[in-house]
Amino acid sequence: MRGTLLATISGLLALILFILSIYTTYLSVHLSLPTIPLTHALSLLLPPLTFLLTLFYRRLTFSPSHRLVPSISPSFLLALLSLLDAILISLASSDLRPWIQTCRLETRWANAFRDKDKHVIGAIQDALSCCGLRTSRNMAWPFPDKQRGADACIVRFGDRGPCEGLWRERERVVLVGMVATGVLSLLGKLLFLYLRREVPGWIGGDREGESTMRRPQGRITGEENGDGRSSNAPVLGYLDEPEEERNAFADEP
Repeated sequence: MRGTLLATISGLLALILFILSIYTTYLSVHLSLPTIPLTHALSLLLPPLTFLLTLFYRRLTFSPSHRLVPSISPSFLLALLSLLDAILISLASSDLRPWIQTCRLETRWANAFRDKDKHVIGAIQDALSCCGLRTSRNMAWPFPDKQRGADACIVRFGDRGPCEGLWRERERVVLVGMVATGVLSLLGKLLFLYLRREVPGWIGGDREGESTMRRPQGRITGEENGDGRSSNAPVLGYLDEPEEERNAFADEP
């Protein structure tokens, strides 16, 4: 029951974070935001990977044959995913600094204006109902030429105001969303480890009727009695893992 509850909570958290990552990725692509592609890849991959690892953690721990690479333990994979969470948080939070945002946005817009990329600038202006970057006449689309001046966007769409402030706010939403994804994913792993270590039975024990108590190893014969004679009476030893217990009994004659 507890294992099922934990799996349900982990699944819901992973689903929420995955949907949030899809939304932030859509905003970034649709508005041509200058975000780092690696951050989007991490925010999309970490929630489902974390859920799958926590779901099969106990099986992978007690059954090395189920691992793709037997020498890599689930604890190592969990630590690796936690490190990727930290990288995601670091990259996304560093871009939240205002001067970095301003520099990246201005460079992205200036490059699109230089290349006469109407798809990029036009899509931003249409999505945000704005004209130009800093002002309505600053690097706006339609681009000025011999027939049109710098106020072509105002003439065509009306004075809708500059895009810089609105564009920056959308990037902030994307970056905050990615930081939240990394933080919640990392907290989920820490909670999983806490329940596994401090609350016995939460991680899968209920389903198989297994306990975290030490288990009898089986019979050990040939121990001497007080009169010096050898006794074949079974003596119980203890093993910590079910896999070890099964191997011990399999070796009995």
